[in-house]
Amino acid sequence: MVGKCKLCLRNKSLQKISHIIPSFIYRESDLFHEHNNLIKFDLTKFLEAGEAKVLSYKQKSGEYDKYIICKDCDTNIIGNYESYASKFFFADSLPEDKKLEIRERKGFVDCLNANYSKLKLFFLSILWRASVSERPLFSEINLENSFEEDIRRMILTNNPKKDTDYPIFLINSRLDKSLPSDYLFHPIQMKVGKEKGFLFGFGGMIIIISLGIEGIPSSHLENRIHENGLVSTYLIPPGATWELILDWYSKK
Repeated sequence: MVGKCKLCLRNKSLQKISHIIPSFIYRESDLFHEHNNLIKFDLTKFLEAGEAKVLSYKQKSGEYDKYIICKDCDTNIIGNYESYASKFFFADSLPEDKKLEIRERKGFVDCLNANYSKLKLFFLSILWRASVSERPLFSEINLENSFEEDIRRMILTNNPKKDTDYPIFLINSRLDKSLPSDYLFHPIQMKVGKEKGFLFGFGGMIIIISLGIEGIPSSHLENRIHENGLVSTYLIPPGATWELILDWYSKK
C-alpha cells in the first residue's frame, strides 16, 4: 500500500505490520505463552475489580498498526535504534570490545558506557509510535501535536537533544518475584513532578518518560539516561512492585 509515512511524511510504500513495542521485547522477555499466543490484561480494570480480564488469547503477534510508516523508516531509522536496544538489554550478544561497563550500588545498577543517542531515541520511538497508534492498548498515550512533532523530528534526524529534554527513567522489577517478569501493562499517562509523563511496563522493565523536568527532585533526576552514557536503573526491592503500581495507577 502506498501512502504518507507518519515518520518521514513522504508518500511511499507502507509496512503492513509496524510494531509499537518492538518484536524483540516479546521474544526475549517470554511475553508469548502457550501456543505462542500473547496474553495480556487491562491493568486498570484489574486494579478496580481485582480480576485479570484477559484481552486476547488469540493474538499471535505483538501490538502493531498497519500502514503507518514506510519500510525505509522502519528498517533504517527505527530498526537502527531497536538493534542497539536489543543488544543493550540482552547484552550477551555483544562482542568483547563492546561489552557494557556495569556498576552496582545500593538500589541501582548503572551502565557507564551506553550509547545515549540510540537508547534514548529507542524509547522515544516507542512513545511516539504509541501516540500515533490507534490500538486500544495505547489509548492513554496522546502527545500534544507540538510534542509529537518534536519527537518525530528527533527520531527522524537522530537528534536526542539534551538529557533533560524528555528525561527517561528506567526501573527494573526482576528482583521482585511476587510479580512475573512476563507482563505487558496498559501504558498510562502520569505526573512526573509537575510535568506530564508516560509509563510503560513490559518484560520486567518499567519505563517512565517525562515531557520536562519541572518539579522533579534532583535526587530522582540524577537517575535518568545521561548524555555521557550513564544509565542508572532503579531496582525495585522484593515485594514492593505492586505497591508502586497501585500508587501510580490510582493517581493517573
